[in-house]
Amino acid sequence: MDARPPPPDGPPFPWYLHTSGSKILDSNNGVVAIKGISWSGMQGALRIPDGLHARTIEWYMQELEDLGFNLLRIPVSNDSLQSNSMPTTADATAANPNLAGMTSLQILDAIVDSAHQHRIRVIVDRYRFHAPDTGPPPATWYSNSVPQTQWLSDWTMLATRYLLEPAFVGCDLHDEPGNPSTWGDGNPSTDWRAAAENAGNQILGVNPNLVILVEGVEGSGAAAYWPGGNLRSAGTAPVDLSSPNKLIYSIHEYGKSINTAKPWFADPSYPVNLGPLWDANWGYLPQSDTAPVVIGAFADRKGDVAPDVADADQKWRDALMSYIATNRLGYVFWALNPSAEGKRGLLKPGWDQGLDPEWQSQLNLP
Repeated sequence: MDARPPPPDGPPFPWYLHTSGSKILDSNNGVVAIKGISWSGMQGALRIPDGLHARTIEWYMQELEDLGFNLLRIPVSNDSLQSNSMPTTADATAANPNLAGMTSLQILDAIVDSAHQHRIRVIVDRYRFHAPDTGPPPATWYSNSVPQTQWLSDWTMLATRYLLEPAFVGCDLHDEPGNPSTWGDGNPSTDWRAAAENAGNQILGVNPNLVILVEGVEGSGAAAYWPGGNLRSAGTAPVDLSSPNKLIYSIHEYGKSINTAKPWFADPSYPVNLGPLWDANWGYLPQSDTAPVVIGAFADRKGDVAPDVADADQKWRDALMSYIATNRLGYVFWALNPSAEGKRGLLKPGWDQGLDPEWQSQLNLP
């Protein structure tokens, strides 16, 4: 596939990102504080971001700009990246008649184009293999139906497609690697660190302007953590890309309502124990100026939860936002959608009733 034509000329903007120690810098070497949000749907049954039945792409981009977001993360499935993939319901783009008859990729093009107009950077996250698979992201980055060769070819296709589009700045290689994925053990069927390094190098060989986002693993035993959140070994066994200063580590973090069985929520010192837990799993990387870490997704449960769980979620939110501020970390909230993958999002139900007040306050949004 050829690269899409370049966007219309506009005011100069330092789109592309690189790193220096724990800092993320733009193409003018200015420090970038990432304030991002995910837009869910293209990884699921619709095969496009949800909400286009209710509002125009322009409305969403203007809303994100007005709220101060500077990055949009779009989770996808491998199915939705195929050239013949189409929205799976007739009214999926009802509020956007200009999208009628477009493929999933063409609708992604339209979103990237609109983001460009609003100076919002875009990254894509490979979330799952197929639509409409349900449940959490797959534990490994490949399967019998989507081998590593397709995973790599889909990434290089995207890198080529957006070669001339500076708003497309990065690739989040795989969402939430879990057990049996490992880090640095040399086993080609499980070593996520090696697979991410190989994929990142292939992508950068096509488009050296991009950044590569690599999530952690889950781990086992006493070191077990959220899938995607365990970077304990990255300090001694880092992802070593062929293009320097193009690696950003990304972790995911959730409240008690997502999984009440996580042992740190039952610790008598909770929530004081969270800071040392984060330090050990991933916080040490930016604290030692080794590499940047972005909180690539964080959320709690939609709907009613027990009062004690709701209280634990509030303490977790307070602690996490304080940790982000103290360590000057970038973040990508999950998600713009009223609800997505069982988690409550920024917009209230109905897509047009304003913002969730708790998260609006927590994220310090206008």
